[in-house]
Amino acid sequence: MRTRNVEIILYNEEVVQSKVDICQEFNLYYAYILHDKDMDDKTGELIKPHYHFRIFDTNQRTLSAWAKLLEVEVHDVESLKDKKRAIRYLIHLDSPNKYQYSMYDVTSNIYDIEYYFKEDKTDEIQQLNKIFNYLDEIHGYIYFKEVKSYILEHQYWSAYRRYYSIIKDVINEHNRYCIDYMLN
Repeated sequence: MRTRNVEIILYNEEVVQSKVDICQEFNLYYAYILHDKDMDDKTGELIKPHYHFRIFDTNQRTLSAWAKLLEVEVHDVESLKDKKRAIRYLIHLDSPNKYQYSMYDVTSNIYDIEYYFKEDKTDEIQQLNKIFNYLDEIHGYIYFKEVKSYILEHQYWSAYRRYYSIIKDVINEHNRYCIDYMLN
């Protein structure tokens, strides 16, 4: 099995630092957190404090290659299928029955780590509304280059990606109206 994203569970801060060093040496992205308030579902007792250490790469590796790189046993490496869910789990964001850690407790070299902790649909709908408001304020032909600049400047890329066809239709409709108005 080959994967881009993996997790290892660690129990020692010095070992965590050694994994950070490896990630930095090989230009890997990482995110980790100390879970020291987790409770056992069955007994209700506090679980031994542990670090969830997640590593992300653009290239796939086998689990044994990951284990060798990270200097751990292969059975200690777990494949992560969904990067976003893996990052959100660090603070139990989508697990309301578990202790809710703060996103500020996460240590990472992912520059936009906050993005993963946002509520997607609500944020994207708000972004889409702002994009539509921007388009409504344009009197005249809408140039795609200007729209793209606006979207990138305001960091509305996720809404743009998800709702591209709707945004494109609104721009095309606006531009057809402008052309018809100029011709008549």
